[in-house]
Amino acid sequence: MARDQTRYRTPSPPLFANLENMEEDENTPVTCRELTLELQEPKGKREVVGSKIEEYHRRLALAYDKHIRPRVFLEGDLVLKISRCSNKEDVFAKWAPKWEGPYIVSEVHPNRHCILLDPDHGTTTSPINFKYVKRYHA
Repeated sequence: MARDQTRYRTPSPPLFANLENMEEDENTPVTCRELTLELQEPKGKREVVGSKIEEYHRRLALAYDKHIRPRVFLEGDLVLKISRCSNKEDVFAKWAPKWEGPYIVSEVHPNRHCILLDPDHGTTTSPINFKYVKRYHA
């Protein structure tokens, strides 16, 4: 065939063009009633899948929570605060201490932050989250 010639395909007739006129007999594979039942069936399956997903999330949360130890601090506890190195480009910053302190917990708030008191200077810090504080064992 030459390059400038193009082949055209004729479209096939629609498969379900005469669906309304088709007579149902015992050899008909799927009836309209069966199609509607199959369409209604996923609603029940959705509920089953939803309950399985909830159970999976519950088990996942239990597995995660068994390795988590909540930090609880009371007023008057001695704690260490994470050190915030101001010069990150410093070559010797990796040998700098990671924790500062000890500090005294002066206020504990219910949304997991506390205010610390520096015993050397008598000043308080800004509110700090519990994840940046650890207990000081003297």
